[in-house]
Amino acid sequence: MMLEADIDFITSSDKKTKTPIIVNSETKPGDFSGDMTMVEWMSKISKYSNKGMKLNFKDDEALQVAIPLLYTMKETLHAPIWIHADVVAGPNNPKVTVHAKNLLDIIKEFPKVTLSLGWSTEWDPDGHQFSYTWREVINMAKVCAPIRQHVSFAVRAVFAVRSIRQLKWILSLTNRFTITVWANKYDILAIPELHHFRKNMDPKKVYYNLPLNMVEGLRKVSAEQEKDTGKQGRIAKWDRTIWQPMLLQSASLAFMGSEQVVIDGPGSWLVSRIPYQPELQRTRTTVVSGKIQFLRPIALVAVETRFQLFIRSSGVNPPPESKVQGVRLTITDDGTLSLSAENLIRAGAYGMQTSAKLPQTDCYTFRLVDKGDGFPVYCEIRTATCEGEDVNDSVSVELHLRVPYDTQGQLFYISLTISGGKDPVIIEDLTVI
Repeated sequence: MMLEADIDFITSSDKKTKTPIIVNSETKPGDFSGDMTMVEWMSKISKYSNKGMKLNFKDDEALQVAIPLLYTMKETLHAPIWIHADVVAGPNNPKVTVHAKNLLDIIKEFPKVTLSLGWSTEWDPDGHQFSYTWREVINMAKVCAPIRQHVSFAVRAVFAVRSIRQLKWILSLTNRFTITVWANKYDILAIPELHHFRKNMDPKKVYYNLPLNMVEGLRKVSAEQEKDTGKQGRIAKWDRTIWQPMLLQSASLAFMGSEQVVIDGPGSWLVSRIPYQPELQRTRTTVVSGKIQFLRPIALVAVETRFQLFIRSSGVNPPPESKVQGVRLTITDDGTLSLSAENLIRAGAYGMQTSAKLPQTDCYTFRLVDKGDGFPVYCEIRTATCEGEDVNDSVSVELHLRVPYDTQGQLFYISLTISGGKDPVIIEDLTVI
């Protein structure tokens, strides 16, 4: 069990001393009496119980005043300590009052502290946003990239129930991540939605901090629903163990989850750990398939983002990116498609490129087939829905390209990257057979 307190501070009359104190969660900034200091509160809990303590911070200054005092108390604090702050802009609230860098810099002295990191949120039944977007969750993953401590993401229930894919992805990045689902007593939330969320998440990685009425509502779920274990969410199709991230620049990032991989920044590559060479004699065909999702740029002047997939590839680093060999499938976020030979020996005797155009959408599926010598490389690209099952009115095109088959000069790795814009791309169901 955890005891929770919001932390602020008072300044002495001579303006020389700042003391962290316990405040009510609904207290307005500067409007408090400061009946108990943070040190007094934590000392009493440590003396009379074994309960953990969670400290909530709402601004940088309170954080900088309070955290150093924990170091002076480390001999008396024997229960778990959690430090909470909202460090990433979230649904309906772009204002962040605790900066992630400040928190991470000051918390380095306490490697055993668990970080409770959340998004700034505002709930309005008439609001424009009702879930955590991929961009918001990816931004949190970037914040946590250098962290080696345990992190529990604080997610608001009204948004979490519509963000299962995003939250499952970030949880799967490392076993040090969990989430804590919380709710305001005034939030409007359908209990069946919360039950659906609970069924589709790993129960070992999800905590709940909910008002009593929501807890009681969950307990009233029928036994039939509880026993329905046949639908436990999507079955992951991709195997992240067969891929090697190659990050060639300081801004390169690759977040490999259990169901999706997110590629972000220039010089970010995934390369297969083994080659996949099609052989006619052994009836071995290489098939690469998956779904990609483009995130629409925030900038007013958008730069197109391109997803690039190479088969019969040399890999990368070495060679440099501009010298990567292979057959390249390019899908641009405006629906422009191309299948081309890149840096292949004897490719001049063949058609160098074939192209097409699909309607612009956020998501596309692809299926690239290589049967080897004597056969053209074939690819089908289709418009897709980003959530749920694809509908029947999707549009597709097929591309064919005849290229040289050279068992001596081609290395047959599979590699992929993004180029152009500054926005990440989400890759889902990436499989190789």
